Amino acid sequence: MPAHLRSPNKTGVLTSVVAHPPGRIRSKTRWKRWVFSLPTAVILLVLVVLVGRASWNMYQTYQQTNDRLQRLQDEKKELVARRESAKQAAAEVTTNRGLREEIREKFSVAKPGERVIVLNENQSNQATTTKSQESSWWQKLKATAWPF
Repeated sequence: MPAHLRSPNKTGVLTSVVAHPPGRIRSKTRWKRWVFSLPTAVILLVLVVLVGRASWNMYQTYQQTNDRLQRLQDEKKELVARRESAKQAAAEVTTNRGLREEIREKFSVAKPGERVIVLNENQSNQATTTKSQESSWWQKLKATAWPF
């Protein structure tokens, strides 16, 4: 080892000293200054905000897709139930008895010797409203306050 790189310590033993070129030490400090500088922090902050926003948008898209999937699954269940009821109704109409019942219901037709009775819902509602109007306020109070 060259003599200028060796130095004696307190005990007099020669030890070797590693010499670094002066530019390497300066480059380390420059790098640290650049990494911990304000522009680097701003750039990193902008990147974090952009990545966070993209993640949030993906999460919202996931939630919307999940909601739509749930609605479609519910709609599918309803449609399957309607299809089954339509199949059952079609199977009933294919028999003679089911066909006769359907014709009677749709066209108000009766067999010989039977009569068709038509109930008007409006007339029954009018009768109940006139009855409730005829009762006095005392009777209404008594009916609501003391039902027994």
